[in-house]
Amino acid sequence: APAEYAAPIAYVATQDGNQDIYIAAQDGSWVRRVTHAPEIDRFPRCSRDGRRVAFVRGAHGEGEIYVIDLQTGAETRLTTNDTEDYTPSWSPAGDRLVFTRTVDGRDRLAIVDMATGEVRDVADHEPRDVMASFSPDGESLVFHSYRDGEGNVEIYARHLATGEETRITNHPGRDYEASYAPDGARVVFSSNRGGAPW
Repeated sequence: APAEYAAPIAYVATQDGNQDIYIAAQDGSWVRRVTHAPEIDRFPRCSRDGRRVAFVRGAHGEGEIYVIDLQTGAETRLTTNDTEDYTPSWSPAGDRLVFTRTVDGRDRLAIVDMATGEVRDVADHEPRDVMASFSPDGESLVFHSYRDGEGNVEIYARHLATGEETRITNHPGRDYEASYAPDGARVVFSSNRGGAPW
């Protein structure tokens, strides 16, 4: 594999009528299919060391979190329940995954410990928090939340040890899919403010 393949791009493609996970070098070369299950595979996320991909297997409403080792091809199923688990995201050290799970029709954030397999909710309330990403130091999460209603989705940050939350955005419209910049001082997100396209 080329040297730049150490930080691959993971994506979803449909070939032969099946939706699977593929990886490629950053220049788009050296494409390789890494999952071959009959189920739908989606939401791929590469670990920072480029050795593993977390993803969701299963159609909407029945997804479970899996991890595939790109060197051996071995797959590990991390969640087993009757809820929808989706949007996995790696901690900087690769020792945890944060993901969204739907419990009784409401979305909440959970973290799975890669060493023990233990899954715990990030908060003990149900504010409908979705799609979290770790800060560069692994101590905080940034995510979007529906706690102000469907039409006013905002970005929040939460410190994991203290539970302290900070509201990052406060603007009419929907702010989605937040991630920290590498320096941890900024957050990037998508929005449809003003009724504009995303």
